[in-house]
Amino acid sequence: MMNDNVGFNIDNMESISNNFITKLEGLEELRLSADCKLGVYNEVTYVSWRRLQNLNRWWYGENRTKLIDFLTETFEEYYLFSEMMRESLETEQQSKRKARLIKLSENNRLKMKGWLLGLSCVQAQYPDYEKAKILTNYVQTNFSQTISTF
Repeated sequence: MMNDNVGFNIDNMESISNNFITKLEGLEELRLSADCKLGVYNEVTYVSWRRLQNLNRWWYGENRTKLIDFLTETFEEYYLFSEMMRESLETEQQSKRKARLIKLSENNRLKMKGWLLGLSCVQAQYPDYEKAKILTNYVQTNFSQTISTF
């Protein structure tokens, strides 16, 4: 019988996962801070006090369009990554590798829950901004099932 195992590089997947966690750390923190706004600088989200938001955005050359575009692109990339994780879990047969994949998937599932909560805060801060609504709908549609299948 032929081994059909795709042979995913788990070290690489863990590295990619850590990059997403770093990029979206501010989004996860946003849900814990009522009087804060989300920003993005050097491909990483951060939380700033609402009173300092204008100064931060001016200093970093940001605006809400850049923020939402960054989040949209990041979640589109993350969707591809989540599909790769799902496929690797389905095909992996070696127990040690499978255990690493399960741990990686569980960690990402928990992170996604935090990111979804943070994203709902972003949506609440920009209720009339159409791109924020589109992003929220995209993430909720594509990742609500993903959370339950990781």
